[in-house]
Amino acid sequence: YVRLYGCLVAAAWNTGIRAGAGATVRVIDSDVRNCYYAGITAVSGSGLDMSRCRISGAAWHGIRYDDTSPLISECMIFGNARSGIYASGKTRATVRENVFFENGMNGMSCWYANADTITRNTFSGHLREALSVLGAAAPIISSNIFVGHKLAVYQGFISGREKQTPGTLDLRANLFWKNALDLNTPTPGANGEAVGVSTNFPPDTGSRFVDPGLRNP
Repeated sequence: YVRLYGCLVAAAWNTGIRAGAGATVRVIDSDVRNCYYAGITAVSGSGLDMSRCRISGAAWHGIRYDDTSPLISECMIFGNARSGIYASGKTRATVRENVFFENGMNGMSCWYANADTITRNTFSGHLREALSVLGAAAPIISSNIFVGHKLAVYQGFISGREKQTPGTLDLRANLFWKNALDLNTPTPGANGEAVGVSTNFPPDTGSRFVDPGLRNP
């Protein structure tokens, strides 16, 4: 078990903080910045708990975790070249009350069997989409704010995989404002595979389209 409190982790060539198999890492009130591949990585069999941290400046991802289920709360995740969070595999993480802004590709991308709970976060100003849900990923996406994107929530395919059936997109009471497109999802074809796109919100999502009154990150 390792606890980092009030630390600066910066300019590491690969990863600033790595939670390996069997390790539990808790990071509180710390800055992780300008680490080449990722600010933080967590692998299968590890535990990760991050709160009130600032993660920025990675050439790939701010945080990456695979087949593990961290708690990430009250962090600012910004200015990373690709994803603010890259979450892959069998995951049931809780990602709550964070601010994601101006990451180079998206605020968060969910891959494969991801079943995270993504709640009460603010996503603002990403160059591509705010939240990407790929393959069979089926996260719970609730009570988030999405503002100022070309595309807010994207659900799509993983390149190189044929006849994909997308996971169930679970949207609950999110707020959307000044996005060119709020939602882009695949539609099922005759054989069950996903084809085409739909931009219609299901009627029971409780989505709202009002100004959240944000000032700055």
